[in-house]
Amino acid sequence: MNKEYKVAVVTDGGSGIGRGTALALAKNGYRVSVAGRQRKTLEETIAQAGQAAAHMLTVPTDVSDPAGNPFEDLTYERQQEVVDANLTGSFNDYFMPRAGMFPDIKVSERPLPSKANVLGAKGVGESGCTASLPTLANAMMDALRPAGVPELDTPFTPFKVWKALQAANYKPGAR
Repeated sequence: MNKEYKVAVVTDGGSGIGRGTALALAKNGYRVSVAGRQRKTLEETIAQAGQAAAHMLTVPTDVSDPAGNPFEDLTYERQQEVVDANLTGSFNDYFMPRAGMFPDIKVSERPLPSKANVLGAKGVGESGCTASLPTLANAMMDALRPAGVPELDTPFTPFKVWKALQAANYKPGAR
């Protein structure tokens, strides 16, 4: 996202939070590239933008398709720039959406007590994000094991990952 020129790229813009973010940015004067796997849902997002749709672009993107993911075709220097931007950057490098940029959310209650305990209570609060850290840790280790890193504890700081790669004698480009 570039605040100076009011340009943004929104991933998974065909539904949910991605769609809401893309629409909010477009309605606030941003030129928005809406990326996602399904062209139809991206076009639906743009259709909902009204007049702001004139400044929106769909970018069908499927990173699971090797033909659509040219990372391997980049030079080592450009690959490093991509890694630096995505792994070693900080939140200060990115525009962070603010509460006023999101559409209103209607909250309603539909209580349905759990039959699993006498209180009727269900998991709340952290239950939706409990798997986030283990999932990230597994993804990091899946990426680091082929480089010879046997195990690495969280937090995964850039320095800690670099040190582990150095200890494993990893050479970029070598398999």
